[in-house]
This record gives sequence, structure tokens and C-alpha cells, in this order.
Amino acid sequence: MIDENLCFGSAFAHRLITLQEDYMSIIMDNITYADIKEQIWKDCGYILIYRELNLKKPFVYPTTHKNGLLKIQFELEGYSSYRPVKESDSNLPIEIRAGQFNLFYMPYVQGDLHYTVDRRCIDLMLPLDFLSTLELACPLIRERFEQAVSQGKGFKLFEQSQPVPFKVRECLKEIIGNTMPVSLSRSYFRVKVREIILLVLLHYYEMSSGQHCQPPEVRGAEKASVIKRWILKHLHEPIDIDLLCKQFNSNPTTLNRIFKQHFNSSVKKFICLQRMEWALQALQSGAYNIKEVAGYCRYEHPHHFTHAFKKHFGKTPRDMKPS
Repeated sequence: MIDENLCFGSAFAHRLITLQEDYMSIIMDNITYADIKEQIWKDCGYILIYRELNLKKPFVYPTTHKNGLLKIQFELEGYSSYRPVKESDSNLPIEIRAGQFNLFYMPYVQGDLHYTVDRRCIDLMLPLDFLSTLELACPLIRERFEQAVSQGKGFKLFEQSQPVPFKVRECLKEIIGNTMPVSLSRSYFRVKVREIILLVLLHYYEMSSGQHCQPPEVRGAEKASVIKRWILKHLHEPIDIDLLCKQFNSNPTTLNRIFKQHFNSSVKKFICLQRMEWALQALQSGAYNIKEVAGYCRYEHPHHFTHAFKKHFGKTPRDMKPS
């Protein structure tokens, strides 16, 4: 039995979920569609649920939340799709792909959850007043959210789900693997949940600033330095030359010329080099496995990463891990 208040480092509860009003059912018509194991942390109106869902067959589950729903959903592996019975301003479709996340609110939920592959996910359920309790909440988000709530409309932080930022993924990893003593676990949970929320808000703020407030035009070495710092900060997120052109109000020809002049490399090769250097340090630290490093370096398949790593360093990732 999972401690309703908090449990860190304890074994997962293994069970088949039965039909309840507020939770999904995976047994329908006496047919078992999936097995699930989960870990739950709960405190001060926040509930964080880590789930591993092993499907025996794809299935569709009808779900209803009469009192609304506000959460941040992190789809670490797999895929999740919610399709309303009747789409409206208060009942929005939600699709989250592997390695992505979104924050969303709906005052009313009635529709179908579509599960087609095995999943590993984290749901952070939030109280409706969560933004007002954060002194550092981004005003732009708060205004959008409060307007949606007052008008009885749904709210999505991002129109399309976004890759989970590296710092957020690390924070989630720390929570899942934590073995904090019970006497300290409550305080630890509060701090980490707050950290996750602030990192998500910061990610939105940075993306919005990049779209609407282009940095001032700078030249030569200064511009190269600014772009390099930005790349290193966002190294574990999708980056390509088109994104950099929009971010720095430039064009592909100019950017490649700057990189060739100051880094003796094209933009694409420079990004690849920086990720490989990070991968080497990460593997040598022993803190990450090869699959995790491949994912952080934006390789969908670990064997593609292994091939690129060996081509770059002359050794495989396994050769670099501490013995």
C-alpha cells in the first residue's frame, strides 16, 4: 500500500487499476488491457504520479473529470492522446509524444484516452491557485491562465507539446530515484515540485522572449560568443540552423560564415561537437547510462549515437564508462 502522504525510495505498488471516477481503468469488460506500476507523492494540494504502463493490447479508455483538471504531463516514453467526445473551448484535445510535455487546464473533461504503446510518464497534478502561490510566476502565463479560468475555458501552455527541458528531466529523475530519509522527504518533495514548476515557467518565458523580443544585433566575435552561450544552455533541446536564425535575427549564410570564422565549423557540426563533448563527460561520470546520454544528445536510437560517438572519439560509449 502506498503512503498517501509521501513515499520516497519505496518499492512500486503493483496492481491492476480498477474503475474509479478520478482514475483510469485498465480492466474493461473483464479483459485486461495493461499492467501498471506507479509511485505517488502527495502534499499541500500537489500530487505527483510516476507510472510505467505495459500494454497487452492498444485500447481506448473513456474518462470524465467533472471538477476539472490542471496538470503538467511529462511523457518520458510512449505516447498519450486525449480526444474529447465533443471538442469545445472547455474540453480540448491533448496529444503528448515521447520525450515531451505540456501544462494544461480544462474545467470539464469528457472524452477518450488513446493508448497505443507502452508508456513511462509523470503527472504533476496542481491546485487551481498554484500560480498565485508562486511569487516568481511569469505574469504572461498568469494572465493567460486566470483569463481562461474566469471564462470557463481550457488552457494549454503550449499549443503543441514540447521536448522536456534537460534541467526538468534531471529534476524528475532525482525525485524518482531519491532515497531521502522519511523525516526529510516532505520538505524535499515541496522543494523539488516547486523547482519543476519554476523550470517549466522559465522554459516558456525563454521561448516567448525568443519569439517576440529578438536580441539586439551584434557583430563578429561578440555575436559568436552570444550564440555559443545560447547553444550550450539549450544543448539538450532540438536545435537547428532555422531556429538559430529566428532566435538571432539572422540567415543561414551569415550564421555559417560566423561559425566558420570563429569556430572553424559549420553550425550543424558545432552543435554535434558540443553534444559529443558533453556525452563524453556524462559517460565518464558514471551518472548516466548510454540510452540516457543518447536521448540527451537528441539521438532517437542508441545505436545511431554509438556509431557517431565511435566515429568522433575512436572508441564506443561503453569503452568510456568507468569500470
